[in-house]
Amino acid sequence: MELRDLKISRSEAMQNHWRSADKRFKTVFEANPFGLCKRDVLDLKWTPIVIRAANIPLGGNIKCRRNQFPVVSSSAITIHKSQGGTFDEVFFNYNKSQQIQLVYVALSRVTSIDGLYLTIDKDGFKFYHGRGSMAPTVKDIRDEYDRMANHRLPTLSMQARAFCKRDVLAERNEDQGGYLHRRRQLILIVSAFNAQSFAAHAGDIESDNILMNSDHMVISETWMNCANTVRINGFELRASNNTALEHRTHCPSTSSELPVRVSAIYRNLQSSTNCSEIIVNANKSCGNSVLRKHNVGDICLVDVKVEDLTLFILGDVYIHPKASAEAVISYVFINHSCHIQQT
Repeated sequence: MELRDLKISRSEAMQNHWRSADKRFKTVFEANPFGLCKRDVLDLKWTPIVIRAANIPLGGNIKCRRNQFPVVSSSAITIHKSQGGTFDEVFFNYNKSQQIQLVYVALSRVTSIDGLYLTIDKDGFKFYHGRGSMAPTVKDIRDEYDRMANHRLPTLSMQARAFCKRDVLAERNEDQGGYLHRRRQLILIVSAFNAQSFAAHAGDIESDNILMNSDHMVISETWMNCANTVRINGFELRASNNTALEHRTHCPSTSSELPVRVSAIYRNLQSSTNCSEIIVNANKSCGNSVLRKHNVGDICLVDVKVEDLTLFILGDVYIHPKASAEAVISYVFINHSCHIQQT
């Protein structure tokens, strides 16, 4: 919603106000803007806000009278603690006698330090609150921060970041002339998660340091199709599968679910490993499979290699919550049996 001032009296008192709102904000009490708008001055969708009164019957000969006063632009705002909006530019009349809580709230309203302007009436250009306060409340907060800094709580995120540094050295006694060889361990990081709309969260993934350090990302429910794949900087799509699409193709009358799940495996372009997709098409290689009868889920497999040596088979399996246990067992067995036949 926008607010625009049109007329200012000689005493700088506001006389008329207009607002613009989309259709869901309009009410039956809005004035007709066509007679009040001037061509090339106001848009016809702008509506004036003036003093208005209305009687609201509550029943039993009881009425409520509501007076709507004009909307005016405020010259100042009141912010409770650290709540409230933020602004690109903030002008703050600073004084050393102000409480540190007030200074914090005032300075936290600006989105960037480049947009902060301090005005000082006296005492020169000195920021006194930066030296710290010995007030009891402030001292307690400072002591608590010092305690937390000296007693760090180990978290899973900290462990994952340390693991992603890939700087672990191992020693191994190889029977090659009796020498002790030092070599760097081969560390492979595989991240598996449910995206639930990969396109909507691609930016979040690219800003995640742990995920972006992965060799392979195994993602379920990406909600993408072959014509609209999602790109991640530094990664390539190596495998994807959407059994729901095949199910709708063969059973259009028994399924109203959109083909949105899709399992996918991405490879980091900087990884020391390579991978190739293992084509598993149970509809063709295993005849009349459960994939054709039931919308069980998605599965895709890749062969992870270092040079020409296969390290392991990496798979992404998504099982539909409503799938029966019998269908799931048949689904996994048929996919793996097809892979065994191919190998």
